[in-house]
Parts: sequence; C-alpha cells; structure tokens
Amino acid sequence: MATQIQRAAQQMTVKLSEISVAEGFNPRSDAERAEIDRLARSVAEHGLIQPLVVCPDGDGWRLIDGERRYRACGEAQVVEVAVIVRQADQDTEALDVALVANSERVDLTPVDEAKAFKRLLDRGLTRKGIARRCGVSQRLVSERLALLALDEGLYPQIAAGTIPPGAIRTLVELSKTHPRLPGRAVAEIAAVDTGGVRR
Repeated sequence: MATQIQRAAQQMTVKLSEISVAEGFNPRSDAERAEIDRLARSVAEHGLIQPLVVCPDGDGWRLIDGERRYRACGEAQVVEVAVIVRQADQDTEALDVALVANSERVDLTPVDEAKAFKRLLDRGLTRKGIARRCGVSQRLVSERLALLALDEGLYPQIAAGTIPPGAIRTLVELSKTHPRLPGRAVAEIAAVDTGGVRR
C-alpha cells in the first residue's frame, strides 16, 4: 500500500564504503558521465546536500535512491555521507520506494517506468497493487506495461519524447496487428515531418 512507502525513516551518517549498489536496481536507466562529474565537483565544494536513501543490508546498507549522488561522492573521495534509512519489504526489495523517489523528481521516462512496473509485476504484485504502492493510477500502470509490447528499437524515441505519450496506445494497438507496424508508422511520420519521400 502507498502508506507502506512512508513507513518509519531515520536519518543518520554512514561510511560511503558500507553502501552497496545492486546492479541494475535503479529504475532510471541513464548514468550520465558529465552529470556525475558535475555533481562530484559540487559535493567536493559544498558537501552532499540531499541525503542518499538506503535500507539495511546485512552489516551494511543497500542504496535505494541517489545513485548519481553516490557515485559523485565516491569521485569526490567523501568518507561519510548523510542517509535516510528505510525498511524494505521482501516483496519489492524497495524498488517501489526507488520508483516513487525518481518519479517525484521527474527522472523517469515512460520506458523506465514500464520496466520498473514489470519488475514489480514479476515479483508478484498485481497492477492494482503496483498502482497503490507507487501512488499512480492503475490505468497508467497498464499503459506503461503495454508499451513493452513495442519493438525495443522505439524505446529511445519514447524516452526522448520524440514519440509523444498520446501516440503510444495507438502504436501498441498497431503492434497487435503486426509487430513491425509501429516502427513503420513512426518512420513514415518522421519522413513526412522532415520532408522526406514516403515509400
């Protein structure tokens, strides 16, 4: 439930070396080198302004939110960092918390959300359960999951906004007729928009 995401959190300071990052955990797919370098310079000069979010993991901590800040702290050779500790339940292993945190900062693309929702679905949550935990509508969950039926070649354009959110449902419907139709439709429209010749 959405209230579970807000359950007791504690702020404290921990050693950066005690924090681990699970490979592929973060719902946001990018990790821009330039942005991390910029953050590292800021951390070195001003310190870490926004705490990392972690959950207990054995004798240490597992990062839930703040991967770019975590990596920037490493580059800035920060020894200790401020963290907010949240408890993770076994169903989602805090993926729901990370998803909400990224969504609130508008860091996630529709593709990032779709993949994160699919991971929650694979962990046994229903679409209704995902919607409640993440504070979004069940319709949004269904729409995001539906776009995974599209060819992965279209994902970068969806993520960049070249394919507008309103067109995704139509493309999904086209994919039910033939998997290559959405790509052809997008290419056709792009050719017309750029003054190309339709074939």
